[in-house]
Amino acid sequence: MITSTIKALIFDYGNVLGIDPTHSIFSSIKNEFNIEIDEVRKEYKNLTNFLQEDKLSSDKFWHIISNKLGIGNFQKFKDIWIESYKINSYLDKKMADFLFKLKRRGYKLYLLSNLANIYKKINPVIETLKILDGIIYSFEVKSRKPERKIYETLIQRIKIHPNKCVFIDDNPINLIHPRRMGMKTIRFITFEDFLNQIEQIL
Repeated sequence: MITSTIKALIFDYGNVLGIDPTHSIFSSIKNEFNIEIDEVRKEYKNLTNFLQEDKLSSDKFWHIISNKLGIGNFQKFKDIWIESYKINSYLDKKMADFLFKLKRRGYKLYLLSNLANIYKKINPVIETLKILDGIIYSFEVKSRKPERKIYETLIQRIKIHPNKCVFIDDNPINLIHPRRMGMKTIRFITFEDFLNQIEQIL
């Protein structure tokens, strides 16, 4: 049962609710094509914002990045990338268990994630995320954290006042606008630290 003024908790995904598979993906590409991880990371980083705001189609992405990395067989490159994403994307068990506890206490739970559009049809943890009351992905709203627009869109959709929300993210930059809007914020470092902070708020 809710005993505080907080009504909703909004979570980031990577390194908060679940494991960020990006480094594992880069390692898979390195092992298959003998390309250094830093090189893969650099080329992906150059395109990430466009993917997360749906300003670059997935087809164009696969062609561009494979060409930049000197890979002739872009379909093989794509298949290895996607398979590694599926294998290495999973929820943190402690966080998953805690979500169920929060749900039983009556809190609304949401996900706000900068997600590349290349993953929109292959999220391997979507079944588990059905416990959430709503999911907002950056590619759907054409805006990404830390831009203010994505947080405003979130509040418009969930129809809960910012001062009744807690926003949790591992990147401190992503906490600036939520805090200015009136949300309580938690920088996620470890589960134990998060648990201590959230229980003080709730």
